[in-house]
Amino acid sequence: MTTQPGAEQQLQRALLALLLHYFPRKLKREDLERRYNFGSPVEVPIKELHAAGLIWCEGDYVMPTLPARHMDWLDLP
Repeated sequence: MTTQPGAEQQLQRALLALLLHYFPRKLKREDLERRYNFGSPVEVPIKELHAAGLIWCEGDYVMPTLPARHMDWLDLP
């Protein structure tokens, strides 16, 4: 499945916002796909956010990293 320009960025933002909202709870990849209906597979944004150091992955579980949580805490505009 291909995404429109900017759609991948929006998907990454939505996914990271969801993970930050539920922190410290770890969410399963399959739950993200099934329950939160992003309209696109979440595997690509998970890989991108992980490569950027914004999420931590362990098996089927994902959660935001300390740098992502700190940026969220700063509440930048």
